[in-house]
Amino acid sequence: MACANLARRAYHRIRAPQSASHDAIAALKTITEVQKVVTIAVAAVALGAAIAAPTPGTIAAALGVLVQAVKNPTAPPTVSTVAKPSTP
Repeated sequence: MACANLARRAYHRIRAPQSASHDAIAALKTITEVQKVVTIAVAAVALGAAIAAPTPGTIAAALGVLVQAVKNPTAPPTVSTVAKPSTP
């Protein structure tokens, strides 16, 4: 009886951290997916802004950032001037 109780307690002590670890991994995967969606959405909004107020090169640059975001949403954008307003 004592051995069975000891084994049961040991099992639960091992399972609790494993369960927490699996939950954390699942949460990180979800966060990564949300980050990808946000990255693509931001690039799409930047493209919309470039189309709404076109200046030379902004639409092409914004489209390039959107394509990059779709291909690899975890990489930082290579064109940082797309979202910045142009100055006269």
